[in-house]
Amino acid sequence: MELNELAKETVPAKKERLEKILTLLADGPTCSSAEEAHSLIHASFETVENAHDLEGDNKMGISDLESMPTTSYEGRTLYFEEFTRHVLFMAENGAIDIRIRDDKVNLKTILKQQQAYPKERLQSVLEKSGFDGKGVWDK
Repeated sequence: MELNELAKETVPAKKERLEKILTLLADGPTCSSAEEAHSLIHASFETVENAHDLEGDNKMGISDLESMPTTSYEGRTLYFEEFTRHVLFMAENGAIDIRIRDDKVNLKTILKQQQAYPKERLQSVLEKSGFDGKGVWDK
């Protein structure tokens, strides 16, 4: 067996690594700002992905906070990032919401029109309240 084949066998699938990342997020501290939420998410990705020496396209991660798209919802700024199968939201209060993506839901149109995100149509993966006890979509 070649070294590359052996390495592929020892690295868990993305789904398994994502489950570990979500566990770290759920068990992590409550965040008091979008910056803290981003740091927690970034650290969770790095902890899991660096354990397997992943690089390039094989390594999961998130964009820098400054480069993430934002929208205004209920007078608050929301940061979001779309992945292949998930959508990540972070609010100014440190709340985090991760949902399974639905290609039938045009996220950019909904956010541009400042409509409530149709979370009831999307399966929740993780909802974590911010420092004030409110989630991303709470008023």
